[in-house]
Amino acid sequence: MRCVRGALAFFVLLSSMVHAEEIYDESRDRMIPVELSYPKAHADCTSEHKCPVAFLSAGYGVSHTDYVFLSSQLAELGYLVVAIGHELPQDPPLAVKGNLYETRSENWQRGAVTLDFLKNKLQSRF
Repeated sequence: MRCVRGALAFFVLLSSMVHAEEIYDESRDRMIPVELSYPKAHADCTSEHKCPVAFLSAGYGVSHTDYVFLSSQLAELGYLVVAIGHELPQDPPLAVKGNLYETRSENWQRGAVTLDFLKNKLQSRF
């Protein structure tokens, strides 16, 4: 029974430190999935009391939720971590043939715009 209570306490603590949400980019009609990992002193992450922020931009073919090991380490160091899911079901598949610099540039540009949008959107909150 003690083990069950310990595990439950661990998961409650973990769930309070990680928050998943989708942020809507109206200009591109795009819901962007993010996972926010808060530092222990997450009360310090407000628009009045800034905390350092780390953006984790997952590679293509890898989910933004696969970086928990890195998010938790950065949160331990006091960072607010924003893990970003770039690939959405409606996006064209990532090119695997041809001049990859040219064929993948659309994906890279979309990712850069997403990062800029999230920086501006979340800056007012954190």
